[in-house]
Amino acid sequence: MTFAVTQHPLNPCRFDVYEVFVDQAAFQAHQARVKSSRWGAMTGNVERYYTVTGLA
Repeated sequence: MTFAVTQHPLNPCRFDVYEVFVDQAAFQAHQARVKSSRWGAMTGNVERYYTVTGLA
C-alpha cells in the first residue's frame, strides 16, 4: 500500500490524500475499517472529492 497526505499550499484546511491498494479486497477492507473508526465518525461531515481507478 502507498499512502501520502499533503496539506494544500493555498488552503490550509484542505488535505490531499493519495492511496494505492494492492487489490480490490484491500481497498474494500480499508473503506470498512475507516467507516467504523473514530476518524470516520469525526470526519463524517467532511466533503470529499476522489477518483477510484483500476477496480472491476
